[in-house]
Amino acid sequence: GINRVGTYAAIANEIPVNVINDEMIEYYYNVMSKINIVGFENYDPNADVNTTQYNNIVAAIAKGSKSVEANKKLSKADYNALGKSKVLVSGSYVTKEAGLSSLLRLYEIITGESVKDYDTDINFNGFDLVDEKYKINIYKAYAIGLFEDQEIDFKQNMKFKELFYILDFILD
Repeated sequence: GINRVGTYAAIANEIPVNVINDEMIEYYYNVMSKINIVGFENYDPNADVNTTQYNNIVAAIAKGSKSVEANKKLSKADYNALGKSKVLVSGSYVTKEAGLSSLLRLYEIITGESVKDYDTDINFNGFDLVDEKYKINIYKAYAIGLFEDQEIDFKQNMKFKELFYILDFILD
């Protein structure tokens, strides 16, 4: 197995852009082996996650699709389904607060179980700045190990390496 704690700590601490380690690529390939994401021929782990690609990918995973065109306009049906299940992310890019909240919901949808065991006494750095609607899901995401760094900047954009790390966790 992979030491996820160490890896996410490394990811969270902003690895220099030119460094791409084997584990980052491993998460990418693990995810791609479960769902073929078309439009990622030039995968850049350090790029910000844009919402079009994000929403297409999570919609496909939620539906159990084996393939998805990441760069197409989100279908009305997928838009409505993601909105109803609180997985939809809006804006141009996916912030860490929105992404973690959304991915926690995706995890709950895939497992068919709501995360009930979580601690709200954790002092995340800058948590007072996090949008109220994301807070409970971020506590839940932390409780199940979707992220482990309490110093994370929730307002920053999520990077593809972080997305693929979490998708690998969810699809495992």
